[in-house]
Amino acid sequence: MFKNYLSIMVRNLRKHKAYALINISGLAIGMACCMLILLYVQDELSYDRYHDRAEQIYRVVNRTNVGTPSSLAPTLERDFPEVINYARVKPPFGVWLMRYDDNVFYERQVYWADESLFDIFSWPLIQGDPETALKEPNTVVISEAMSRKYFPGEDPMDKIISADDNFLHLKVTGVMRDIPRNSHFKADFFFSTATMPGLYGTGMLEDWNRTDFYTYIMLTPDASPDALSRKFPGLVDTYVDRNEGGAEQELSLQALTDIHLYSHLENELDANSDVAYIYILSSIALFMLLIACINFMNLATARSATRAREVGLRKVLGAHRPQLIKQFLGESILMSMVALVAAVTLAQLVLPTFNNFVGKELSLGFGDGSLYLALIGIVLFVGVVAGSYPAFVLSAFQPGEVLKDSMKTGGGGAILRKTLVVVQFVIATVFIIGTGVVYEQLAYIQDKRLGFDKEHVITVPAAISPIFQRLESFENALKVNPRVKGITTASSL
Repeated sequence: MFKNYLSIMVRNLRKHKAYALINISGLAIGMACCMLILLYVQDELSYDRYHDRAEQIYRVVNRTNVGTPSSLAPTLERDFPEVINYARVKPPFGVWLMRYDDNVFYERQVYWADESLFDIFSWPLIQGDPETALKEPNTVVISEAMSRKYFPGEDPMDKIISADDNFLHLKVTGVMRDIPRNSHFKADFFFSTATMPGLYGTGMLEDWNRTDFYTYIMLTPDASPDALSRKFPGLVDTYVDRNEGGAEQELSLQALTDIHLYSHLENELDANSDVAYIYILSSIALFMLLIACINFMNLATARSATRAREVGLRKVLGAHRPQLIKQFLGESILMSMVALVAAVTLAQLVLPTFNNFVGKELSLGFGDGSLYLALIGIVLFVGVVAGSYPAFVLSAFQPGEVLKDSMKTGGGGAILRKTLVVVQFVIATVFIIGTGVVYEQLAYIQDKRLGFDKEHVITVPAAISPIFQRLESFENALKVNPRVKGITTASSL
């Protein structure tokens, strides 16, 4: 029976080549758009989920600011048994001038970090011991990219990198894999926090008023983050002396996996996205498929008279309605499968351009079993939705009326076709208007006059030691240059 249905489907497709080509092309374009959007959505939802115990890791934040006191993390571990580990990171001010022999570069992705960093985050070291790499003062763990950049063809272990023109000398004690792109922050250098007391005094790691450390904690598997958060006001009252000028602090917890889509606080380590975009893009992907399905159904209603005669003859010869429903749905699913092959090919061709547009490195990942489940789901969704009209409406035609040409094929089919066309045009019009609005907004951002000529203003990172120590001489040297019209300084950009 299945072989018979399959041969009928293939025969129909061969007989009506233009119909099949239009349907398959429409479905393929809709599926390809849907796949690309869902790849983007999947990537956004995957942020920070690669860590072994991501569901146990939380970030402590302070009201509207991500920064917290340096002494908070060890206090949490000491006072609350549900906190089993912690790691603090701190971005140094401005950019750092890093040097090894003749390799000299400005670096921004530089952080101080506790020795427990690699216990919290699953960033494997390809060289060095993660348990001790950041334990001693004046040590640094670098990324693979920095190893290739500063030590081409050399073993970087135990080599000395100077930071800020010999302000700090750091021994390389570890090389870590480059932090995955789907992380809420990236780093190329981790300096050990054990170095800080020798540079800034022991008080820097014991201060409850400085809120420039980023605190990550790991909870026991059965711990309640809400219950822990309710203890924070008492903790602040105990350790922060507001009579001595202590800052107002309102601590709360953020799940690590929520940071990228749900956190929009001041001083984020990197730019985050917004979960609203996920809902919007998922809706667009669904509507893309819906438009493709409507195209299929419109063509099916246009051919209803021809298919009605087929239904009539098959019923006269003994076919039952469930059999006809299976046949029509099978045809639709088969066409969806052919369209899927075309859609995957199209998506692969467009993917490099799409990645360049969205700033990601997405791939279809044919080794991932979840991809095949998603593709099967798309085929079944499109096949059932697009084939619903011929399956359930055409299969209900009565053979007597069809064969006597007394059936009215224009009424219901025409109304449905008009309705589908209206729905399709409404969706397309909304997309076009939305695209126009986004384009105008981006053009506004790029072209809006900001009160200065940004094409002729440059910034120099004066916080680095060589310039900062001789800032006045540096300014005077610039002022005598006839191409410099003006100069000013600021504490931050």
